[in-house]
Amino acid sequence: MSVVSVAISTCLTVLLEGFTFRTPLFFPAILLSTWFGGTGPGLLSVLLSVLSINFFLLEPKFKFGFGIHDIPHTISFLLGALLISWWSAARKRAEAALRDREEQLRKARDELEAKVAERTADLAQTNEQLRKEIGDRKRAEEQLRRAEAQARKVIDAIPQQIWSGPADGSLDYCNDQWRAYMGLGQEEIQGDGWQSMLHPDDRDRVLKAWRESVVNGTPYEQEERHRAADGTYRWFLCRGVPLRDGEGRIERWYGTNTDIEDRKRAEEALREQANLLNLTHDTIFVRNMNDAITYWNRGAEELYGWSRGQALGKISHELMQTVFPAPFEQIQAELLSTGRWEGELVHAKADGIQVVVASRWSLQRDEKGRPIAILETNNDMTRQKRAEEA
Repeated sequence: MSVVSVAISTCLTVLLEGFTFRTPLFFPAILLSTWFGGTGPGLLSVLLSVLSINFFLLEPKFKFGFGIHDIPHTISFLLGALLISWWSAARKRAEAALRDREEQLRKARDELEAKVAERTADLAQTNEQLRKEIGDRKRAEEQLRRAEAQARKVIDAIPQQIWSGPADGSLDYCNDQWRAYMGLGQEEIQGDGWQSMLHPDDRDRVLKAWRESVVNGTPYEQEERHRAADGTYRWFLCRGVPLRDGEGRIERWYGTNTDIEDRKRAEEALREQANLLNLTHDTIFVRNMNDAITYWNRGAEELYGWSRGQALGKISHELMQTVFPAPFEQIQAELLSTGRWEGELVHAKADGIQVVVASRWSLQRDEKGRPIAILETNNDMTRQKRAEEA
């Protein structure tokens, strides 16, 4: 490029020698060579221009001869070439920096687009998973609502009064059986509203026992009288147990009320009968279906040596170390079948001496025919047995 541009400049200068100066047309050649080719081609064009001027334009022509007259245009050419070279280099550096910046921006844009695409994919996946979880949760909640509704139906259909409440001891649910008995709505019995149906004579005892169970987290069990919708009172055995979480904290209380009015009346009748039986010297006591002694007359105190206070609540067969003539299960089955049993038993008294008694058992049932107690009458026949053996 340097050779061509200088050659063109030389030709034009020679042709226009009479109309222009010698050097101006060489500047474009030097500038173009330096601008497009760089410092090397620029210096080459300076050298070729000086040589062309010296050989073709200065006297004597067509002969090289360097002198002081070559210095001005040589310096001008060099300065122009160096200026254009510096300017070209600066431009190239700027262009290179611009290209680097554009490359960095392109890479940053590509990375950002990749990250945006990746993040968009993650968000889409997350959104899809979230929609699925929301759908699963809604289905689970719907299933739970259906299960709770079904459970409520089952609980309401059970012929038993059922209740529940939070850990603070208030109530927030009573099933249909209890609400129908009290004649109250769900809202009326929530919180402490249920306490209004307690018998005045039982209220303080019941509430004290309930508060102790709630504070201590222990099961609740009390016999208490509840007012019915018609204003009458019936006896109920009320039990409550706490439901705890994995860390042992109470979440809720659940309980039942069992109608024991018939049993209480039967027990009262037995007590009245027992008071009459206290007038006899026969040995008579009453035990419940768990064989715990509930009544102990004077005749039993005289024969066995245990006072009423010592005997009540004890298991009769353990207290007296009873020796049965047949397996106890067989005797119990006959009692439940016929309502009566008779036979000879061997009992140990409080002092350890054994006595032989003629024992008669009678089964007591409530109004619904359920067995509730056993009346046992024992006559001491120890002397008679010894006489027979003698």
